[in-house]
Amino acid sequence: MADATLLTLYRNRDEQAIQRTIDIYGSYCRTVAANILDNPQDIEEALADTWLKVWNAVPPYEPKYWNLFLAKIVRSCALDIWRKNHSQRRGSGQADLALEELSQCIPSRISPELQLQSKELVQAISSFLRILPARHRVIFLSRYFYLEDLAAIAKANGMREANVRMLLSRIRRKLKMHLLQEGYL
Repeated sequence: MADATLLTLYRNRDEQAIQRTIDIYGSYCRTVAANILDNPQDIEEALADTWLKVWNAVPPYEPKYWNLFLAKIVRSCALDIWRKNHSQRRGSGQADLALEELSQCIPSRISPELQLQSKELVQAISSFLRILPARHRVIFLSRYFYLEDLAAIAKANGMREANVRMLLSRIRRKLKMHLLQEGYL
């Protein structure tokens, strides 16, 4: 019900849409950002970027699963900030920063062929994830999409950290075999 209300607010371009989104999904998005960033100011920046991107994306896009839609956006924003911070610490951040600024007004540098291959690879990984048992899928996504640490994953799933590490190793091996069979490696 709340998701339908959110969608209506965004469709009507009602400024309350952002505040309602924050009220419903704010702590969830903060957790996703905090799994990537450790600086409170960076987390706030990622969240502010997220709300702007959501405002610009809805409509025309109408998410079916708001939590996944928001997680993808906040994760992307947080990773952008993380990359910016880490490249600047190495002293080479200016080229990356300049390219990032240009990326907002220049179309993607990825060729249509690479975009197609990328989409096909995503589909291959998705099909692999669908054949995993639900618990394994949750653990895999917790680590490699939400970037949670092993201790948090172990605690959430009632496992020891060593068991989570071993399970992830086995899943990665199976994923590699799946991608080999599909012709990606």
